[in-house]
Amino acid sequence: KRTDRKKIADIPLGVEIEGTVANVLAYGAFVDVGADANALLHISRISQKKVGNIRDVISEGEKVTVRILSKDVKKKTMAASMLDKDADEYLDMRSKQMRKMKESSNLELESLKTEIEYFEEAVRELEQTLAE
Repeated sequence: KRTDRKKIADIPLGVEIEGTVANVLAYGAFVDVGADANALLHISRISQKKVGNIRDVISEGEKVTVRILSKDVKKKTMAASMLDKDADEYLDMRSKQMRKMKESSNLELESLKTEIEYFEEAVRELEQTLAE
């Protein structure tokens, strides 16, 4: 029988907690930290070195110390990390930069589409004029 579970709301952010790896998947692992839901430990948050095969680094039943990065009480999800705080802050900053770059490139593509539409419209008008 599982021990009494804490509510996700009662798990503090930023505090290191010892847990047990419950499940290992290609993209990360779920860690039982004693809450009513396991914390997702993404593969990018396991080691500062590149992780090729996650099972070479972590396995089910292993005791690990993780820091809770975020939680969503409504969805009953938590994100955890085994990296030091500086490395996590760098990854968060980098993720934000990548999102901004992606958003701006999408805006550029949208404006490019409008330029192409203007060009196609001008060509149609020219063709109509020449056909008359």
